[in-house]
Amino acid sequence: MTILNYEGTVTVPKAQTQETDTSPDCIAVTSVDLQAQKFTLAWILMNKKKMYSDRRLLQRLLCIWPQDKRDSYLSDILNGKSQKDLFILARISPILKELYQRLEDEQDENKKQAIQGNIDYFEALQKAGYEYLVIDGQHRLDNLVKFFNAKPGEFVPLISGGPQYRFKIKTAKGDYVPFDVCSSPFYEWPESVKQIVLNKIPFLFSIVTEGDIKELKLLFVGANDGEPLSMFEKLIIESYGETVRFIMDLIDTDEKIGNPIWQLEYKDKFKGMSGHFKIDKRGDALMYSEELYYICNDYKPVSSKIEFLREIYADDYFLSKTIQTRMKMSLAVRSLGCKDQSKIADSTRVNSGNAHIMLCIMDDKSHPAREGLTDLARYEVVKGSEKSFMDWFWEYEARRKATNPFLKDATGNFLLTHDGKKIKNPDSYLEHCRFSWENLAKRHSEIAKDFVEHKDWLEGQGIIRKVGVSFSNPAKHRVEMAVQQGFLDEFGEEISFFDDLSGENPKEVGHIVPKSFSGTPEDGRKLIGKTRNIRESNK
Repeated sequence: MTILNYEGTVTVPKAQTQETDTSPDCIAVTSVDLQAQKFTLAWILMNKKKMYSDRRLLQRLLCIWPQDKRDSYLSDILNGKSQKDLFILARISPILKELYQRLEDEQDENKKQAIQGNIDYFEALQKAGYEYLVIDGQHRLDNLVKFFNAKPGEFVPLISGGPQYRFKIKTAKGDYVPFDVCSSPFYEWPESVKQIVLNKIPFLFSIVTEGDIKELKLLFVGANDGEPLSMFEKLIIESYGETVRFIMDLIDTDEKIGNPIWQLEYKDKFKGMSGHFKIDKRGDALMYSEELYYICNDYKPVSSKIEFLREIYADDYFLSKTIQTRMKMSLAVRSLGCKDQSKIADSTRVNSGNAHIMLCIMDDKSHPAREGLTDLARYEVVKGSEKSFMDWFWEYEARRKATNPFLKDATGNFLLTHDGKKIKNPDSYLEHCRFSWENLAKRHSEIAKDFVEHKDWLEGQGIIRKVGVSFSNPAKHRVEMAVQQGFLDEFGEEISFFDDLSGENPKEVGHIVPKSFSGTPEDGRKLIGKTRNIRESNK
């Protein structure tokens, strides 16, 4: 029998072995060591700053309880039901101890880097003063602190007419009268009532003092059986690797992360954010995770909806900086390009995924859609031109989807079903887009074809540019070009040596044609007039 005393220690009587028992001695090896303890409200308020609620990884998104739910919980606390709910905390120090051992035992360098990333994460928490992870109970802790630590201007009264709270205070006459806690903040309560609430109401805690971090995550899943988690939420909880932190940083609204609001709102501009993709089920994280896996998997198709993500969500998966940079670039271009649009007409998650495919083709010379295009340079979207790029992309995405969506006979007439409906073309771009990340060959070829066909125009408009191709413009280059041009600029205007070549406002060196038509970075350049716009000249 296990005995729990008021101080919170757990006493487990030593098992007695009968004299006739000849079985060998044994010990139970458990994956998690839990210690049950009772703590007062005073202890909770004093130590709350040491408890880290990782709302991005371990916990659900921290939401504001509706007042009736908050009041119901506080009513239970004040009416003797404080022990009906269990709080689960995990000490950070043993988690780090386990990770140190894994790092020492691991031989694979990529996995060692991934484990080191986890170590850095928990060491940062310790450095910030945290001692515990909140495994279960973050919303209850949050509401306890908000009510009992409320300062002037922060207090939200309990709904009057609720349950009768069992407090009576002694009057000057020696009588006891009921005390109404509904309308006054805690700091205004009589001292005798405050002391009872702070020091006499027990709360049950289970402290994880030893245990593998994976077991802690499974513990949380079990603790939340009353409110089912989605498959993807469980996947997030099951991971503490670099990937989950990277994805959560992409969607986090915490100002410390620094995500601009346009990026955070990008997910709201598309159809299909339902089911597994509901925002309150981390649907935006799922959307970006699929796009990230597309890069990690070398742009190959996948058939599973969620299971394939387990590979990159493993605790020891190494997520390279190159892949992280490519994913951030893609999201930034798409988000900036759409920030001024409340909704994107007829666009779905797949459309956004196709824009992601386009940007990956542009950025990665090893992309399979570049097969046979060995001379195709890397391209990037010019900063400030994201909207122009996305406007172009949406136009040609609509063109691709509108190309041969239905089957026709030899005379050009649509083939119809028995009830008169057009028969979809199974080989159309539109139809291939219905399979999300399962069927990519058609989408790769059509998207790459459109980019190759229009890249020169896009570059000429200043919307995109080659990566790694730059041009320095020192004075000697201007002089050399002036000599070659007979001291006449592109428009036949005379070039002044002192004013136009070495003065404070020299003539610009620009391409007489876009760089895409140049054999080398140095070809096709001429001195052009100071008052002329290079881009207009190129047109």
